[in-house]
Amino acid sequence: MMSSALRGAREAQGWTQDQLAGRLLRLAESRGAALSVSRASLKQMVSDWERGKRKPGH
Repeated sequence: MMSSALRGAREAQGWTQDQLAGRLLRLAESRGAALSVSRASLKQMVSDWERGKRKPGH
């Protein structure tokens, strides 16, 4: 399941959901893709993805 793989990969790096959200925002910015979402909103999305509540891109 993608949600458990995402959580496992995040935990293997020793990152919190908030740290992952920050890294995703910085990565997008470094690639010229400014996201119109706050770090707090992105953290909630990560939580939802990990719990299988929503899928990335939806």
